[in-house]
Amino acid sequence: MAISGINALKPLMINIEHAKRIALANKESIVTAGSLVFKKAKCFNTEIIPVDSEINAIFQLLKPGLEFNKVYLTASGGPLLDYSAKALARVSVKKVLHHPTWNMGKRITIDSATLLNKGFEVIESHYFFDLEYKDIGIVIHRESNVHALVEFNDASLFACMYPPDMKIPISFALNYPKRLPVSNRGNFKNKFTLSFEPLEIKKFPLLRIILEAAGRGDNSLAVLNACDEIMVEYFLKNKIKFIDMPKVMERIFGCCTPHKIKTESDVFSWDSWAREKTKEYLNKL
Repeated sequence: MAISGINALKPLMINIEHAKRIALANKESIVTAGSLVFKKAKCFNTEIIPVDSEINAIFQLLKPGLEFNKVYLTASGGPLLDYSAKALARVSVKKVLHHPTWNMGKRITIDSATLLNKGFEVIESHYFFDLEYKDIGIVIHRESNVHALVEFNDASLFACMYPPDMKIPISFALNYPKRLPVSNRGNFKNKFTLSFEPLEIKKFPLLRIILEAAGRGDNSLAVLNACDEIMVEYFLKNKIKFIDMPKVMERIFGCCTPHKIKTESDVFSWDSWAREKTKEYLNKL
């Protein structure tokens, strides 16, 4: 399933009843309704395999019975990692869309620049592998060759490494448990290096907000996903600046009354509410 956005949720929930295995290439259904999705999957004994490169990498690394301390998701940091606050105020849409390592759709590329996308992946990891949020870390890895790492109890660190090419996790998900050959592969004929840096979360306010919402585990995730979709659309049309997005999300998050998500209808109700509120605020802005 590779339907984009919240539109994937309804067909996903329908197909869980009729499929033995689903290769899922959609974040939003898990971010907004992860508990509902996996509760239903358990009820129908349907296996959901993540296609998202980082979550797929964790899936490859974590084996039943192995005790581990922590998993780490890697983030390239996007094209704006070294930008100053002054430079961010002037950044163009074209620059934000010029990702240094991946070739992706417009929204996910912008979400990678803000690291909000990495927050979504933390939530995916939480639901896919039943992990506590404290056991999921994020590390900056500019080359995008290592997609996830797992630290085991004896301090051994295992990495899942392949070129930044979605053919590899897609092939793994579609053919699991077999591994079929793919054309793009790493090699040691040319020199290359791997670098890792600690994440400075204060540089990424949208990531901070989404992780705070994840800790609440309520309707705020459906609200923030909708808010992000709308404000990215406005940014792409040059109606707001890149630095306006944290202000918008903070505002919508602040006026969202906490409610538990009990049904799919709850998700879509809060999604609609957030879209309307976000547009209202953006038009004033």
